[in-house]
Amino acid sequence: MCRAVVTTDNDSEFRSSDFRTNLARLGAEHRSSTPGGPRPTGAWSGCSRTILDECWNPAFARYL
Repeated sequence: MCRAVVTTDNDSEFRSSDFRTNLARLGAEHRSSTPGGPRPTGAWSGCSRTILDECWNPAFARYL
């Protein structure tokens, strides 16, 4: 059986008891990325930047 692993940057929202409770309920393991290590979070950073550039900024500019 494959066990789910969640890798985060160990920010405050990932240290909360609610987060840990939900991980335990789902049977997932929590791993923290190393400080200053861009590899684990690099893909998400690129994705979030694309979302920001393609969706949020144009919508905000139209609103103004």
